[in-house]
This record gives sequence, C-alpha cells and structure tokens, in this order.
Amino acid sequence: MLWRRKKIEDFDLEIWGDRARVLDPGRGGEAHAEVSLPISEEDLTDTRWAGRVCRDLRTSAAKPCDLPETIGRELFKAVFGDKIRIAWLQRLADAKQAGRNLRLRLHLLAPELWDLPWELLYDPGDFFLATQTSTPIVRYVELADPVRPLRARLPIRVLAVAAHPREAGPLAIADEIEALKRSLKDLEDGGLLEIDLLEGATRSRLRRKLDEKVFHILHFIGHGTFDADRRAGALLLEGEAGESDAMSAQELSVLLGDHRELRLVVLNVCQGARRNVSDPFSGLAQGLIQRGLPAVVAMQCAISDEAAIVFSQTFYESLARREPIDRAITLARRAMFTDGFATEWAVPVLATRSARCQIFDLTWWEEVLELMRGLLNRWKYLIPILFVLGGLGAWFQLFGRRWIDPNPYWALSNPSECPGPPGLSIAFVKVEPPGRAPFCMGRTEITQHQWRKILGKPPTRRQGGGLPVVRVSWNDTRAFLAELNRRDPAGRYRLPTGEEWGYAAKGGVENPPPASSRTANCANKEEPDGFEDTAPVASYPPNPLGFYDMLGNASEWVSDGPAPGKKTRRGGGFNNALRNCSADSESVLDSGKRPMDAGFRIVREPVR
Repeated sequence: MLWRRKKIEDFDLEIWGDRARVLDPGRGGEAHAEVSLPISEEDLTDTRWAGRVCRDLRTSAAKPCDLPETIGRELFKAVFGDKIRIAWLQRLADAKQAGRNLRLRLHLLAPELWDLPWELLYDPGDFFLATQTSTPIVRYVELADPVRPLRARLPIRVLAVAAHPREAGPLAIADEIEALKRSLKDLEDGGLLEIDLLEGATRSRLRRKLDEKVFHILHFIGHGTFDADRRAGALLLEGEAGESDAMSAQELSVLLGDHRELRLVVLNVCQGARRNVSDPFSGLAQGLIQRGLPAVVAMQCAISDEAAIVFSQTFYESLARREPIDRAITLARRAMFTDGFATEWAVPVLATRSARCQIFDLTWWEEVLELMRGLLNRWKYLIPILFVLGGLGAWFQLFGRRWIDPNPYWALSNPSECPGPPGLSIAFVKVEPPGRAPFCMGRTEITQHQWRKILGKPPTRRQGGGLPVVRVSWNDTRAFLAELNRRDPAGRYRLPTGEEWGYAAKGGVENPPPASSRTANCANKEEPDGFEDTAPVASYPPNPLGFYDMLGNASEWVSDGPAPGKKTRRGGGFNNALRNCSADSESVLDSGKRPMDAGFRIVREPVR
C-alpha cells in the first residue's frame, strides 16, 4: 500500500558555541537562548553507548550507559530555553492543527556539536522526538552551492557493499545481507528497484563496480574505525590478501564525488558520523555531504549486529513504500526502540543538505489513481468527474499525443540489460538475432522531447514533444550521440547498423506483411492514413518485436553507407508512397543533408 503524503514544516534551530536561535520562529517572534551543554567529551567517550557484538574497534568490552531519557532531557533543557521552547510549542500546535508534521532541522555550526547525541532529545510533553513521525530530526548541513534534488528516476539502483577483514572481529554480514534483500524484495518484484551486491570489497573492486552502471544508493555493511592520529573516520575495506584496508573520509569522498546520480549513502558502521574537532567535515557523513551528496545515513558510534539488522530491514521497508528518508529513519528508530535496543535506536544519524527528503516518488499514473480514488469517495462529484475525464480523454486523443512523449512510461519496464541514460527516458527493446550479438534498440524514433533534453530546441518545423525529431542530418545524429555518451559513457550509444535495423524492422521474420495505411504513416492518396505530416510516435501498432514506426513516419539514419561521406536512410517517411515504406527500402544522401522526413533511433550495448 502506498504511503499517503502528509505535508511537513521545518523548525530550523541553529546552534553554535554557547548560543542557539530559531531561524524562522513564526508567530512566536524572535527566539534565541544561551546554551550550556550538559555532556562533555569525556562523558561521550566513557559512558554513552553499549553493544553486544560491537563494531567499535577501540575495545571489545561493553561500556556502561547513561539513561537515554536523562541525556535527552538535559539536552532539551540546555537548548530549548524559554523563548525557543515557546516558539517550538507554538509551531508544533500550529502544525498539528493544520494536519502537518514538524521536522526539527539542526544547524550545528560548531564542530564539537556533531558528537552530541541529538537524536536523544526528549521533550517531557512529547517523549523522544526522534521516535515520533510527527517530529523527525535531521542534521542539516548548509553549503553555498545549489542543492541537488533527491528525486531519482525509477528503477532505483542500490549497490550493497560488504567488507569483513579477517582481523576485524565477528560480524553477521550474511544475516544482514539476507535481511536487506528481504526488505527490498517487493520493490524488486515491482520493477521499481534493482540491487547489486559486492562482497569482499576492496578498493579496486568497489571502484570497478561503481563504474559499471549508475547507482542511486550505496549501502555499506562492515566495520568502521576512528583514526586517532588523523582525527577522522574511516571504512575498513579488505586488502588483496584479506587484511584490513582503512579508506579515509577524504578518499571515500573522492571515489563517490563524480557519481552524480548517487542520491544516498547508508554507512552501516560505527563511528560513521564522528568528526575531527578542528574540521566539521572530516567525518564520513560530513565529508560526503561536503562533496555534494544530498543525504547520508551514518552511525554516530558503536552498534550491535542485531540492531544493525533491524535498522536496515525497517529503513528499506519504509523506503519501499515511497516514504521520505527522514520518516523512514524515524520508523527504523522506533522499531529498534520497541525491539529492546534501549540506547542503540538513537545511533543512526541522518545528515542532509537538501530540504527535500523524498527519494522514491509515485509514478504519474499512481498520482492520477490516488487523485481519482479521493475524488470518487465524494460521490456527489461523480458526474462532474466523469464529464471532466471524458473531456480530458477526447482532448488527449485529438491533441495530447502530439505533446506527450510515451517513453517515460515505457522506460519503467525496460529490460534490466537495457537501462535508459541518467536524466533521459528512452524505452528500449532487447533484440537477440540468431547467431549474432544482442543489442538494445529504441522502441520509437528519438522524439522532440528527448532531443530537447540533450541538444535544446529541435530543428523540426512542426513542434510537439511526442513527435519524432526530423530534418536532422547524419552528422546531427553524431552530435546527439556524442553528448549522450558524455553523460553516460557506460551506455555506448550509437546508430544501428543496416543489418540490425533490417532485422528489427522485419520483426524477426523473413517475409513481413507490407505496410498499409493502418500500420504506417506514409503518403497514400487512395487510402488516407489521417496524417499530412509526422504522426505522434506509437500512433500505429508495434511490430512483433515491439518496435513502433519502423516503416514510415520518419526515415531513419543507420550507421553505415556505401562510400565516405555518403550515408543510408531506411524504412521511408511520411512523404513516401506505401511501396517505398518497407524494411528493404533505403536511400543514400550526403551525411550533412537534412531531408524533411529524416529522423533516427538509437542503440545501446546491453549491460553484462
């Protein structure tokens, strides 16, 4: 069942040194207070967390623990002075009255503040704030450069990385991986998520895996440590011989910094949120945020394997319901709390530099379905709704298909070996000719919508996002492909060869039926097909392999030609007679010519 969105407001609390203030107090007026923090560095080192099978490599002994409620009360009392508490209570009451949640965003401007367990904040009138979905807590990192959005195109791709150096101590990696797979199964079955697993991670194996394809989430399972000499956090990868290999926050940031589609990193290790007192970005979480990542979930101290498993399972089950990250981590904390992890529930930290925490979102048809369900519940509006829907359907049939590109919808069901490029929806069909290498070809010609995303305004006279781009030369197609390959080098996008195009156009059969006005947009005065120019893509039925408009509509450039500077078009276009709209029809032109009906479709190499 999809999670129904509930609007959320932000309560921005800025803390530095011995001062705190509310950035937007609302009707409570200006709010600031002096702060006297109740927990020292020694308290944090000696008395804060305990775990059963601990990933803290400083010691394997359990440590005594202060009562979470006591620590939370003291922190709340220290920061929420009279004016700030009044502003908080008024904003909370307003949010509840409006049916909204109130997210506490902590702006921690002094480095030493990152060590404090803010997730334990305890409001005497409202329990632990971080366990309530009505009051989620995030650590907000404000940087000068623009924030990248957290919305990722489906399917979401998760890379689960596991490392267990032989001298690092016991760790239930197999159990945690199994719990992670179980929590993501429904999302995988629904085609909304893909998960890749990298076990025994070394530096080189992790680097090669990240270069294979685009990933949106990286989930690390393993050990972490705090380098006392460098005063910085590190992940323990495996060396080539299985020994420990510490990757510093700076090294990890450089490795992940160029992967622009990465939206979230989950560091399921201890000490992942700890920082150097002289540098607020030396911790793993802060370092990644500084490098431009929108959000990081990290462990601020030691955590037991049992608690880590509960966290991973609940967190991803929540994301599978398309819930925001801050709500997902709140539900994970609640699950850990109710499962008896009396202190460890507050260990996971969400650090973000984005106001939006929505990484999974509803597809457009789900949005429409939710809207229709809500409207139909109001029976008195049923007749007007039917009239509106009927009018929208008629409008879409007459005009909408010209402007709406169907590729974003079809791309959701692309074969796993044929993913679309980042930021551009292209529907692919995997073709496996007998005795030849398989390839992935576009289900339709390149549309004007797709062209605009890559090279700007299309050169086509008749505009419409759902129309094929025409009036392009063979050289123009090279410019389009060059930019596409620059954005996504792993795709190796190209034009089809004449042999590949011919096999796809015939639908995999030797003697396909000839084109007619019911199957192709060609010039036919005796039997008009309803179009004087290009038709919206997919206006006619697909061929047996699932390709649209291989014959007619736009004649399509292929990669080969009979001589240097001469290139071939196949299939015929809207201005060709039916006899010239066939899988064997071809014409040869200079590579720089732009015929009025010349378009193209693209091929990518399958992911292996």
